[in-house]
Amino acid sequence: MKNRILKNVIAILLLCDLTSGTSIYAEETKEERKKVVPLTQEKQEKILHERLDSGSMIGRFESFVGMLYAMQEYYKFCTNSKEVGDRPLHTVHPDWYKPMRAEYMETMARQTGTHVKYDPKVDCWMFDEPEMPLPYTIEIADGWKEHNRGFEIGYVPSIAPVDMDIYMFGRYSGLDEKQKEKLIDDIGSRFYKVFVQAPKKSDFKDVMVDGCQAKFLETTAKRKDVKWRQWVFFKNGQAFGIVSSIAAENEDKLYPAVQKMVASFHVKEKPPEFPGL
Repeated sequence: MKNRILKNVIAILLLCDLTSGTSIYAEETKEERKKVVPLTQEKQEKILHERLDSGSMIGRFESFVGMLYAMQEYYKFCTNSKEVGDRPLHTVHPDWYKPMRAEYMETMARQTGTHVKYDPKVDCWMFDEPEMPLPYTIEIADGWKEHNRGFEIGYVPSIAPVDMDIYMFGRYSGLDEKQKEKLIDDIGSRFYKVFVQAPKKSDFKDVMVDGCQAKFLETTAKRKDVKWRQWVFFKNGQAFGIVSSIAAENEDKLYPAVQKMVASFHVKEKPPEFPGL
């Protein structure tokens, strides 16, 4: 039921672009500061480890915080930056997974290019720059450029406008093997449902990426002169998707570089530190 309510509220937000009556920027008067009762370390840990009914998020950071406030969810998310407040959010966790609030907040920070720290002076979780380090390393091909777009990092060659992207689909805890497989399937379907005709089960192959099993799909995109490839996998409690689209005229030039970058991909053994994780 809560998931349905959340979806309805999100729809209203999209139509009305509502924000809360409370600013998300950390600007308080001396009188207001006197009223602040900071959370104890024990209470912070409790909040971070609570599981949410939904991992849904959408709209601008500022608007979404306003929605959480209206829903009486724990809404004390703040930023000192109006630029951060305007950055968009997208749902990362699948609807069947109930993320811990710390996992949810990490995804929010990843998308807004920030890190998070509790500030007892204002009783808020502050989302401020600089951004968290990437949870992986990769050897970028010569002449290619890296573009950080939040939870998606683009790698672009000089001879084409697009080619390879790496998506970070967040952290997960308590999954059994069947749930991990379901997660990989759900993430994979987000890509091919948009870019390719419905693939057959036999179109998928199990390959190795960074020493773990990944589900690989190679097919023709809806645009017939483009080859679509995707690798989806789960490692060190994190889900990743690597995708590549190459026009037929550039296949021989670009795909070998993509293969080398995928082969060099390595998930950091210790993910970036985050409160509660």
